Amino acid sequence: MTEDDDLLRREQGTKRVAYLLRIREGKEDEYVKAHKNVWPELIEHLQAVGFHNYSIFKRGLNLFVYVEVEDFEKSLNDLIRHPIYEKWAEEMGPIMERHPDCHPDEMFPLLEEVFHVD
Repeated sequence: MTEDDDLLRREQGTKRVAYLLRIREGKEDEYVKAHKNVWPELIEHLQAVGFHNYSIFKRGLNLFVYVEVEDFEKSLNDLIRHPIYEKWAEEMGPIMERHPDCHPDEMFPLLEEVFHVD
């Protein structure tokens, strides 16, 4: 991504979204291995639904996810309803657990942005 691409996305209303996920204890290596070999068709679908600059950071069992997207709810719904994502989620299910900070009505805890500088 060039600086011009980044500027254009911000001008078009792209939002920065961050949330937390959690790996099941003992499944860390399996999680990392899977994410070193993400299916090309899943990557294409992530991009097609509007996810950009998508990153996952790991510390122990905790994952910090960052993505830039125009309409997070719409993009997330488009993502999770696609058969390729459903297959990925099925494979990740035994590896992942609900994050302890997650409210009952959430898929994952969203984080509030409190500071940003370009």
